[in-house]
Amino acid sequence: MQTQCWLVEWAQFLTEELDDGIPFGEKMATPTAKLSDQFAESATLEAEIKKNLAGLGYEL
Repeated sequence: MQTQCWLVEWAQFLTEELDDGIPFGEKMATPTAKLSDQFAESATLEAEIKKNLAGLGYEL
C-alpha cells in the first residue's frame, strides 16, 4: 500500500512539473537549435584536429 501511495504522489508531481502550458515543440526548439550549432562546431573542430594531426604525421 505504501508503494502505491508513493507512485500516485510521484505521478502527480510529474504531471504538475511537465504540464507547464508550453507546447512540447516550442520547448524543444531552443535545445535542438543549440545542439545543431554544437554539432556543426564539433565537425569543424574535428576537421581541424585531423588536419593538425596529419601535419604531425598521424593520419586518422
